[in-house]
Amino acid sequence: MIKRLPLTDVDKEYELEYYNPVGLLFKNQIFIHDYQKILEFDIQEIKHLTLKKERDLKVNFVLFCISSFLLIVTLFLKDIVVLYRFSSFGFAALFLLAAMAKKTYQYKIILLTDHSHYFTVPIDEAYKDDAFELLAKAKIKMETNKFYLKAI
Repeated sequence: MIKRLPLTDVDKEYELEYYNPVGLLFKNQIFIHDYQKILEFDIQEIKHLTLKKERDLKVNFVLFCISSFLLIVTLFLKDIVVLYRFSSFGFAALFLLAAMAKKTYQYKIILLTDHSHYFTVPIDEAYKDDAFELLAKAKIKMETNKFYLKAI
């Protein structure tokens, strides 16, 4: 099911059909590049394959915490100069607006096999189009293989 490179199985036919920085698509296998390893899957064993876009809220949370901290410190320190108080409220408002406006995303390839094994492979944002193209070609190959299996 899953193998790590280098491949030792010489009986399989590896006929390259498509490749890009995200992975390789062979006649019956797909290789997906994960940061430190390369995952191999048989096309017939893949049940579901998708590219998921998730919003990353870590930066938003940090900006919101900074804004809240500035607001609380300003409210509790009554002895500070009015100019500092207004500037602190202004910075708190700017950090709050930045927390609401900042949008960053994470991309992941999600793969589910016939044996109910679930895999997620993180993808850099620069390679999202390559990942989408690789998955589109793999899905077409999965559809044709399933069609041929039904015909037999």
